[in-house]
Amino acid sequence: MIKKGESAMSSVNDNKDQPSVPASLFPPLNDRVGWMWHDGKIVPWNSVTLHVSEYGFHHGQIVWDGIRVYGGQAHQVREHIDRFYTAATTVIDRNEVDFPFSKEALEEAVFETVKIQKVNNGYIRPVSWGGGGRLDIPNAVHTAIMAWETPASFYKAEGIKLVTSKWRRYHPDTYHCFFKTPGMYTIAISEKQDAKTKGYDDILMLSWDGYVADTSSSNIFLAKDGILYTPLTDSFFSGLTRKDVIACAQEQGIEVREKKISPQELFDAAEVFVTGTLAGITPVREIAGKAKYGPVGPITQQIQTAYTTLLKARLGI
Repeated sequence: MIKKGESAMSSVNDNKDQPSVPASLFPPLNDRVGWMWHDGKIVPWNSVTLHVSEYGFHHGQIVWDGIRVYGGQAHQVREHIDRFYTAATTVIDRNEVDFPFSKEALEEAVFETVKIQKVNNGYIRPVSWGGGGRLDIPNAVHTAIMAWETPASFYKAEGIKLVTSKWRRYHPDTYHCFFKTPGMYTIAISEKQDAKTKGYDDILMLSWDGYVADTSSSNIFLAKDGILYTPLTDSFFSGLTRKDVIACAQEQGIEVREKKISPQELFDAAEVFVTGTLAGITPVREIAGKAKYGPVGPITQQIQTAYTTLLKARLGI
């Protein structure tokens, strides 16, 4: 819940007023004292381990989601768990494996985990994987829910720098493009690691046919001539924050157009920002040295304010 001396309103992050906090200041997740939910029970944090023979570890049969906690309250739990459940029952649930938990049980597990971990402002990670000790096909499924305190944002309030990835998003007929799975992240994360060594914060991913897609883990918007544009999510993940931003913009009287966007259109934009559960609404200040956007623009600021108001209304703070 809200800590002594802290305003509930300050727990909602709009990335305008709070500096990013280096992840290095927090202890590694694999070496903490605490509790998590695992296969239906609350167990000690460090008691949950993954054997190297697990099928999901070898073949990427893993799904997860991410939920924010503001002022002790988990945000949009039902929407996140609905997405997570759909992913788990699509990717893992097969002839020999039945996903054992209902959406309602998973929602209750989220609340229970946040409570026992005493998370005030943080992050929740539900994850499921195929297992059972066989390499030909899984004969078991495991699920864990972690919750921990984490900074308001690992992103920079003044904006981030992107560089275009040399790899592209999959064709939609190739893979489950709309779930959080290793297959959707492997290319992007390896490219992000390379980008960071060159002084960039993240990467710009293009779709299989060469249009703007997203970043390694966030959706992207651009503003030009008072209109907000965002790529059609026909081959990549459409986040809940993206949907909220579209709704906020429309309520503010800002026209929103979803369309295929060329890289040049992005370079020619007046403002660019990214959205996500961890990113919030973070401005982009440069893309590959080809476009520099200067200070946070007026539409970005307007959307940040409207989104913060929406979060406070949902959380009752």
